[in-house]
Amino acid sequence: MAYDFCVSAFFNAFLSIFFCFFIKNLFNTKNIRRQVLFTKDDKRCSYIEIEPVNIDLLSDKDMASITESLTAELSELRYPFKYYALSKPEDNRSIMAQYSKIIQSTDDPVIRNILRNEIQQRQTQVQNAEMPTRKYYFHLWADRETDEEFKKRVESLREKLDNCGIKAKIISQTEIVEFIEMVANPQYAVPEDLKPEINFSFLIKQYGGDV
Repeated sequence: MAYDFCVSAFFNAFLSIFFCFFIKNLFNTKNIRRQVLFTKDDKRCSYIEIEPVNIDLLSDKDMASITESLTAELSELRYPFKYYALSKPEDNRSIMAQYSKIIQSTDDPVIRNILRNEIQQRQTQVQNAEMPTRKYYFHLWADRETDEEFKKRVESLREKLDNCGIKAKIISQTEIVEFIEMVANPQYAVPEDLKPEINFSFLIKQYGGDV
């Protein structure tokens, strides 16, 4: 039993180190600190995630209003940026766990049968990548600006989107890791409890970086 535990712990530690090494080299990454990714060629990157808008639910008037607002706000930008539309498999672990608990706690055969069928259907959809989650990002970067100037520019774009009625947020360290993984492998679902700061601190020290 103790031997199995040691092997499992070693394997998990190896996967964590390998995963972080992969992330560091994928985007020329030197470090990720709070809401900023630092590259090996001394650039700083931040990412704004925007909440999608279902245009099918908008009236023609609302659609025209959003279009005009976006055109006015974004036409003022005088710097390059990148836009990403990424897919990732739907993470149904939480709802599946709830279904399993209900199945175990109920004696109603109808409810148990319905939930078993629902679980099977969801598992099939996830395996066949039929339930992707779409996420949208703006990518901004800087090399000559001060940290404060870059932070203000990123926040300014977020506010412009918000002024157009589009919810947006500057993503955190953990979310930046998830973003990189989605770019590298769209079929990969990142666990919600991933804690990159622990692994990155270890690797950064190994490579002589700042923590």
